[in-house]
Amino acid sequence: MPTWRDGVELSAAQKAQLTPEQLQQYLDDSVVRDLAEIETMPEPLRSRVRAMVDQARERTEARIAAQEGRRAS
Repeated sequence: MPTWRDGVELSAAQKAQLTPEQLQQYLDDSVVRDLAEIETMPEPLRSRVRAMVDQARERTEARIAAQEGRRAS
């Protein structure tokens, strides 16, 4: 099953046509196991993934700040 590792990003319609086994393989092979892998992704996927990582960092930092604020009070 091709993934971004092969320069392929399936559309929602293409994913819907996969068998459950194929979809699981596609999702498993599409997981970023190391942030350095983002650099090997084709554009525009690389830009989207970078934005998702940035948003996740912001949410995590906000949660940490809120927890520290509750502990301090």
